[in-house]
Amino acid sequence: MTELGEFQFEPAPGPPQGGPPRWQYSAVVVGGLALVVAAAVAVYLVRRGPAEPVPAEAPSVTESAPIDEPVDATKELLDDVEPLDLPPLDQSDGFVRDFVAALSAHPTFVAWIATDDLIRTFAVIVDNMAEGQTPARHLGNLSPREPFMTTGGRQRPAIDPRSYARYDVIADAFSSLDVEGAAQLYGQLELLLDTAYRDLGHPDADFDTALNRAVRRILDTPVVDQEIALVSRSVAFEFADPALQALAPVQRQALRMGPRNLRLVQRTLRELADALGLSVPDAP
Repeated sequence: MTELGEFQFEPAPGPPQGGPPRWQYSAVVVGGLALVVAAAVAVYLVRRGPAEPVPAEAPSVTESAPIDEPVDATKELLDDVEPLDLPPLDQSDGFVRDFVAALSAHPTFVAWIATDDLIRTFAVIVDNMAEGQTPARHLGNLSPREPFMTTGGRQRPAIDPRSYARYDVIADAFSSLDVEGAAQLYGQLELLLDTAYRDLGHPDADFDTALNRAVRRILDTPVVDQEIALVSRSVAFEFADPALQALAPVQRQALRMGPRNLRLVQRTLRELADALGLSVPDAP
């Protein structure tokens, strides 16, 4: 039992021999969180393994406020720039990649934008996160290669802090984004994102709403600096703290990144949300 069961990362098809690695979810970072934003989210962010629990002594988590709809997201991000002449969604990869490449030179980010279906993949990732689900299956080879580690033996299992370092590169890539540039590009590509999101079965919705909900999921995730205790459930681990175990799957995954990485992702998301005019909870 080397991971937190419900987050056992599902292997994705490998890239062609000699080709670039695939990173299909978003996020986000985050995205994290954004193709445009690199969310890899987010975000960024995810590997499906056994469920994770938090220290019995971890601070209790207050219930998150209801997820609101975005307050008028900023629509006129580039008042002084002519709107881009957008290609059809299914022919947009090269076009989008040229613009997104300017947002960060971090190798992990560069590897991600070398993959296919950037807009559609980002839309799926954000949709998953907005619903509270982990977008692990869409992250391809972004999953950590190092094994998950615990301390305390069978009697007092807890997450080994060294496991958090497995997510350093993802958090660093997400925090390397040019936030203002990402916000401006988002305004230019919003029509493509809306189309991709509606194709997922949301004919009357817009992408702004989903992005707002996805961002709030991560910002509502508590940062736990103390040791995170676990309990063994058959072939998986769960958080020992019921309040942490009750979090949405994507929040439990974000928590597993560790306090340093989660703070980095949350800070970048707040900056992005501010640039986009999204309604998000105040920083603690």
